[in-house]
Amino acid sequence: VQTFDDPESLGLYTIIDANADGRTWRANEYAVRCTYNADKASDDWLITPPLSLKADRQYIFSFKAAATRPDVEECFEAGVGASENPADFRIVIPKTRVSDNRFKEYTSIVTVRDDGAWRFGIHAVSEAGRVALYADSIVVREGAMLAAPDSVTDFVVTPAPLGQLSATVSM
Repeated sequence: VQTFDDPESLGLYTIIDANADGRTWRANEYAVRCTYNADKASDDWLITPPLSLKADRQYIFSFKAAATRPDVEECFEAGVGASENPADFRIVIPKTRVSDNRFKEYTSIVTVRDDGAWRFGIHAVSEAGRVALYADSIVVREGAMLAAPDSVTDFVVTPAPLGQLSATVSM
């Protein structure tokens, strides 16, 4: 869990200013934000430190995002990869438009192909001339094991005759 309440926590993350415009992810007092460029679209990655993930389970990746103003739309996508190179990332949340200045949670259930160190990334892809995309509360939780049994089907409860306090349960 990363809430960015301490602006210094941004130092744990890899920031890639892919369009080299100097406008990228920065900390403020309660979140991180990717600021705009009047001439270029955003192309900036905020990448988590490596996390030890296993191929035998699902992971729930989520974070909150908001726009600066409700009348100015911002955009992002999110991915997961085994390196800090975004070219290696698999997109797990496709391009999403954010037009609310209140934080909303975005979630994806993710699996990885191999046990090892994996990183999650938020990619700011807003058009030129926007204001700022905010991100906060990045969470990665273990989900179900892939070998877990499926849910119960054909569930039937048959009460005992004559009001007896028993029942037969089958599935």
